[in-house]
Amino acid sequence: MMKRLGIHILATALFALALALAVGQPGAADTCMAQTKPAALAVYQNTALVKTFTMAELEQMEDPKEYTYSAFNSFPSVKTAKRVSGVRVDAILAKAGIDAASDGRTIQFIGSDGAGETFLMKQLMATRYYFPNISRESGRNGAAPLAVSWNGQLTVPAMISLDEPYGGSDQEGRLLFGQLSPTEQNYSGFVKYLARGDKEVDDQTGVGTGSNKIGRIIVSTGSAKKWNAIRRTSAGAGGVVKTGTALTLDRTVNGNPAVVSDRYCVYFTTDGSAPGLSSSLYNYNNFNFGQANEKLNRPVISAAGTFTLKTKVIGYGREDSAVSAMSFTGVQPPAAPKFKKISRSGKKATLKWKKVSGANGYKIYRATKKNGPYTLVKTINKAKTVSWKNKKLKKKKTYYYKITSFKRVNGTDIDSAFSAVKKIRIK
Repeated sequence: MMKRLGIHILATALFALALALAVGQPGAADTCMAQTKPAALAVYQNTALVKTFTMAELEQMEDPKEYTYSAFNSFPSVKTAKRVSGVRVDAILAKAGIDAASDGRTIQFIGSDGAGETFLMKQLMATRYYFPNISRESGRNGAAPLAVSWNGQLTVPAMISLDEPYGGSDQEGRLLFGQLSPTEQNYSGFVKYLARGDKEVDDQTGVGTGSNKIGRIIVSTGSAKKWNAIRRTSAGAGGVVKTGTALTLDRTVNGNPAVVSDRYCVYFTTDGSAPGLSSSLYNYNNFNFGQANEKLNRPVISAAGTFTLKTKVIGYGREDSAVSAMSFTGVQPPAAPKFKKISRSGKKATLKWKKVSGANGYKIYRATKKNGPYTLVKTINKAKTVSWKNKKLKKKKTYYYKITSFKRVNGTDIDSAFSAVKKIRIK
């Protein structure tokens, strides 16, 4: 027993001596630490690192052609990038052993600053174009982007530029891709800082810390979500509406506000056709990133008759929403009534007005100040009734009145504009 104990003590001492000698050797301690390597860009499949690229490797893959990219931002204004060279995204994926057609549902680009954008793979790899004619709209900053001629468009690839395409010196490595239509606001997806020179990153994960962070491309195989469809407007989900009404689309989901950002756009039609990227754009200006600051291109019920409002939500990183269809009937309101006379008798005021052709009745509003607020005090449901007595008024008080006529269609009242205001003082 004592002999075995002595052997154990001796072995422990020898191991400690060997470890001490090893620690003293140059580089010996490094074998227990993570290894690093230079890299400018890392590519992942789901969470696994599949390949890193140095700047030298990316430069060797550079496309020999130069391309020009047309773009709108969400202000909106034109952001054309001219004569740019770089590395095609499909070439980077192929070099990493990823088949863009079958190996991923989504592709995410994250710059070294942490900002990024996610696309459906089919969105980014679709045939996209440079539209030379949108440069003619450059003086229209802040206005809704207009559809321009498709003549002269050129096919351009999705690529990562190796120089800054907008003339700066610190935003190189920018993702660039063409437009699917001349009004597509694609500039928000131009992720920058994807390749800015080699940094020291972890050999196994491709992750650098601090100033060693590099750009990342993440290809994911999971299913993609779908944008929520528009189901209601400020006038409901359909029905009778006064001509001239501008409809505000309700972008809420189950009572919660939908995301308001430049990541999605709502396209609409009123002629029965299916909405798409070439249709009218509803939320064309959300540059200030807040619903209160948006500028909207509202669909307007411009004429009498029935029409169908169709909407579709399209944005990066998700499948398009379902097409939502809402049927509205535009009704021309009747003319505003004209007062004939207003008189008093004791605590009563008698109002008389001219009959309005095509009206089904009248609504009388009253206030104690000329500028209101006015309260509805009487609805008359007979077009032939053109007078009304307001009883039990207070002495030494002035009352102000105005009237609308209305046309009732399918249970909905279409009101006219207000009449001129008339006043009377009770003595």
